[in-house]
Amino acid sequence: MERDWLTVITEQGEIARIKIRVATILLADPDINPETVSRLYRDVEEKARQFDAVFLEISDELDLDHPLVDEALSVERLWSGMSVSIADRISSMAGRSTNAAEDG
Repeated sequence: MERDWLTVITEQGEIARIKIRVATILLADPDINPETVSRLYRDVEEKARQFDAVFLEISDELDLDHPLVDEALSVERLWSGMSVSIADRISSMAGRSTNAAEDG
């Protein structure tokens, strides 16, 4: 039985967009604590790994020039971009805490 890849990709894209909205709200909070950001990062990484497994299935089943592969790559870029943004926030928080410790 062939999977309905369009539905799978659409659902996965919606999950990524919802997580982006949540991450944007959380990361906009200047008082967010490092533990919350770390949990968000781990969650995004887990969801990205889950989508990578889906993407491998898609690429095994469809030709690489199939339009749905492009759609799947777009979803992958959402996860990747979100992961980088959160990692940047973690780095900036670590830099602030290092500077605060040096100043203190």
